[in-house]
This record gives sequence, structure tokens and C-alpha cells, in this order.
Amino acid sequence: MKLSPALWLSGIIFLLFSIVACFSQVDREGATTPDGTSTATAPTIVPTSVLPTPTEQPTPKPTLTPEPTLTPEPTPTAEPTPTQEPTPQPPNTPPTVVIASPSTGMSFQTTDSISFTGSATDPEDGDLTGALFVWTSDIDGQLGTGGSISTILSAGTHNIVLTASDSHQNQGSSSLSVIVIAPIPVGPVALPAVIINAVPHVFVGTATIGGQPAPDGTE
Repeated sequence: MKLSPALWLSGIIFLLFSIVACFSQVDREGATTPDGTSTATAPTIVPTSVLPTPTEQPTPKPTLTPEPTLTPEPTPTAEPTPTQEPTPQPPNTPPTVVIASPSTGMSFQTTDSISFTGSATDPEDGDLTGALFVWTSDIDGQLGTGGSISTILSAGTHNIVLTASDSHQNQGSSSLSVIVIAPIPVGPVALPAVIINAVPHVFVGTATIGGQPAPDGTE
């Protein structure tokens, strides 16, 4: 019978393993010395170094960087609209008043209609007219209004005042005095009584002109 190479190879390997096993058995049992002691050596146990099982390192969790807290920006405060300061107005000036007629100190009679005329100028309102003028007397009271009036005054020395008011009720005034007298009564003149049998009187006199006697009939 012809064996295949594979079987030959298997047989040889088996034989080698058998021989090695025998030698190993002899080494384990050892030889017996004359005194009966065995030379067998205890099998040397080579400690197998136990490598520590590597502990599975936990997968590090990614560190989450906290998002920065957004501080809300302050809402800009609207700038207050500057209030426009009112333009200071110059102080109001009262009107200037002038009495044109009559002249102060004039004399009148209680029967006279006296005419009064005046005017007034205001720096803000210009020329004033009409009811803005008021005429008064310290004896007879209010005489009238307007730039000119005519009136009769009672006897006495009157202080006449013309007052003018502007649109801001500022007043200016002017004054004068007039004298008012009662008229002298006029009537028939009484003649002296005629004396009967009266003796006429003759008056004789002389006159000189430049130291010289004046001729008769010279007036």
C-alpha cells in the first residue's frame, strides 16, 4: 500500500510529539538517587503576569462653553427737546402826553366854552386817539374823552389833567391850570338927580406946554 505524502507528514509530526512527550515525562519524574531520593524537580510555574485589564476610559463629554450672556443694551433715552426761551420783551413805556391848548394860566369866565386839545404818542402803539384820552378837573371832575373837547367850567382855579392809556394800560399824563371867574354884571347906570334952582359952577384953570401957557381950546 502506497501512502500519500500528507499521511507521511502527519505520522512524522505525531512521532515527534510523542518523543517530546516522553522526554517531558522523564524530566517531571526525575531520577532516583542511591539513597532513594528523587531528583524530580517540581515543575516550575512561570507566573503569568496578569496584565491589568485596561479600564475603559469614559468618553469625555465635550465641555460645553456657556454662551456669553448678552447684556441688553440700554435703550437710548431720547434727548429732551430744548425749550426755546421766550425772547425777553423790553419793558413797556407809558405814552407821552402833550396839551396843545389852552396855555397854562389863562383866564376865562364861567360863561365861556373853553376848548382843550391834546395828543399822545406811545413807543409801542404809536399815536393814540379817541377814548384813550380822558380830561379831568380837580374841581368839576371828568370833563370828557378824546383828543379835543369843549366845556364850561365853574369859577375857580382849575388843575386840568389829560390822561392817555396805551394797549397795555400804561398811562401817561400832562396838566395845566386855568382861572375861571364870574363875569361882572352889566346893567343901566343910575344918573344923579337933577337939583332945581341949582347954581352952575364955573371951573377956571390954566395949562402950560413946555413951560409956556397953552392957548385956549388946546386939548
